[in-house]
Amino acid sequence: MRQCISCRTQLSRDSFIRITKNKDTNQETVVINPDKHQFGRSVYICKTKECITKAIKEKKIVKILKISTKNVEPLIPELEKLTQHSVEGVLI
Repeated sequence: MRQCISCRTQLSRDSFIRITKNKDTNQETVVINPDKHQFGRSVYICKTKECITKAIKEKKIVKILKISTKNVEPLIPELEKLTQHSVEGVLI
């Protein structure tokens, strides 16, 4: 069981979008939905537009992963694509 950082709902791991911070040699990288063998500090977010918007707006991803805002900005379009394809009838 995992918990969404926005709405605090607890569901199975497969029900969420996982965002993981990996620490390479000189730079930090952030990956959306890494494979199960990729380790690092992670957050889980529901696949709804509301939860993703709240997590970005309140900078929850930045705070929990301890990264800068510039690392999250490239992820926003990718997160929006995941919500539009994953959730039927909830968005737009």
